[in-house]
Amino acid sequence: MLKLEIDTLHESWLGALKDELTKPEFLELKRFLKKEAESGKTIFPPSADVYSWYVYPTQPFEIVGTANSNYLIFPQVSPYTTR
Repeated sequence: MLKLEIDTLHESWLGALKDELTKPEFLELKRFLKKEAESGKTIFPPSADVYSWYVYPTQPFEIVGTANSNYLIFPQVSPYTTR
């Protein structure tokens, strides 16, 4: 269930977040998102970007939708970022 976290987070982050990552609420959310993705729904951000952090002093943001009148804002991936 925590493959994404194990594969993408540095061991220092895993240690710091262990208690949060193993809470029933977090695991329930992971199961829900997996079920939604398997049913063909699009999940944002893509799983490859869930634990991606980019450090830019003036990082641009893109508004991609609204929910309850609050904007959902995701950082734009830099064209210079390599994976």
